[in-house]
Amino acid sequence: MKTLRYDGTAAPMSTGGIEQPVWDGPAGKFYIAIPATAANANGQVDELDPQKLTVTRSFPTACKGPSGLVLIPNQRLMAACGDVIDIANGKVVTTVSGVSGDEIWYNSGDQRVYFGGGVNAFVVDANSYSLMTTLVVAQAAAPPAPAQSTHSLAADGDNNEVFVAVAAAGTGTGSAVGIQVWRNGASITAVPNPIPVTGSAFGTATISWIAPNAQVIEVHVGSPSGPLFTQNTNRGSMTTGPWITDGMTFYLQDITGGLALTSANTLATTVVHLQKN
Repeated sequence: MKTLRYDGTAAPMSTGGIEQPVWDGPAGKFYIAIPATAANANGQVDELDPQKLTVTRSFPTACKGPSGLVLIPNQRLMAACGDVIDIANGKVVTTVSGVSGDEIWYNSGDQRVYFGGGVNAFVVDANSYSLMTTLVVAQAAAPPAPAQSTHSLAADGDNNEVFVAVAAAGTGTGSAVGIQVWRNGASITAVPNPIPVTGSAFGTATISWIAPNAQVIEVHVGSPSGPLFTQNTNRGSMTTGPWITDGMTFYLQDITGGLALTSANTLATTVVHLQKN
């Protein structure tokens, strides 16, 4: 096994750790995000030769602290702090404003980049480099409940579903992780989540949804065709009665043009939990 150490000898001196790498098959190189180095306080993206195990080029970033890194169309890289880098010349083409994240993911199915980090997941068009939407995937919580956050996500290029791991949003206590599933920039959230209750009481929450690519939606409980909570426009919110149970799932369904109540037309889901006092 060979090791390339970022100690200022064979590789630059890292002062901020080593973050997400990506493989570029056509170039035959690895690229890796370095949040900060002795030479570049803002950070850099390094090109690595896997055969010689050497750093062949370093691309200083304009944005600060690149962590996530993905390969996007036209042989370009996008960093989690917003830089788009042309691999051919190593220059920053543009910096997407208003985004940040830890790990990020390029989905070839919809040609979007998804940014995981904090309470939001940002969605950027990989061709125009424009911020398309912001998915609210987590929420702050009043002590002693732990605050929710996310830093890791992945997308399925066949059905364009995005899977987001959210800390403190699952069952159990402490930092239990819940998985949210999103599709095509749509979202459905519940506030509060978890819902504080006493004893065996049921919970009440406000359910909010955004479905930019749908005209008419329905929210169903328990399954895509379960009990109807609301039929509505593609953006809105509504408060439930005191009937939510722990682990109840709400399904945001696209019914534009009479689409069927099936999993294929599920835009997003949210699982609601109770926190018993």
